[in-house]
Amino acid sequence: MTTIGAVSAQNLASPTTSAMNDKDSQETFIIAQATDADIEGILQLQAKNLPKNISKEEAESQGFVTIQHDFDVLQRMNSPHPHVVAKEPDTQKVIGYALVMLPEFRHDIPAGAPLVDQIDTVVYEGDRLGEEDRNSKTKKYVLVGQLCVAKEYRGQGISSAMYREYQRRMAPHFRYVVTAVDLRNTRSMRAHEKVGFQVVHRFGGATDASAEWAIMLFPTTKNKRR
Repeated sequence: MTTIGAVSAQNLASPTTSAMNDKDSQETFIIAQATDADIEGILQLQAKNLPKNISKEEAESQGFVTIQHDFDVLQRMNSPHPHVVAKEPDTQKVIGYALVMLPEFRHDIPAGAPLVDQIDTVVYEGDRLGEEDRNSKTKKYVLVGQLCVAKEYRGQGISSAMYREYQRRMAPHFRYVVTAVDLRNTRSMRAHEKVGFQVVHRFGGATDASAEWAIMLFPTTKNKRR
């Protein structure tokens, strides 16, 4: 799947969520806030899912990530709102992630500036995303900078679990969660639609002349204008 890249949470009061396997009642993964120690694991998983490192057939059937980040950028993006990660309970290995990207980072990643420029033009139910309300307690939107789940862990509900946690944590601060998906990445499109994202805009040319992108959005709460 691809959100500015992306391959293919449980709502608890604590920052970490566990998922149980019904067959043996053992934890299969945990959902947590990323620490600086997790960033290298994020980068390793990202690298495995770049188009240059997988076959065309796998990219079409399993999805892919488009953008390659560096450690410094991901570390800075990890504050004040940490990325969401899925990890193996025993080894703490990163097996999935959903990156938190504020619009201020538009110039720090490839294709970030044209993407955010496009998002800022979107009007959703009369609400222009690029215009902040001075009297609002929340900012307009936060971006899912990239979503990825390790191949051997797909189909276990990890992406949905990460998005539930993402929404829970972002709701007090932002009206909308927004992402961009390469339309060629059909697995990602389906995955985002499944968890409630809707296409609000399409545009081309952010990463290459042949790529067409869908901007997808879901409100963090029904009471958006707060």
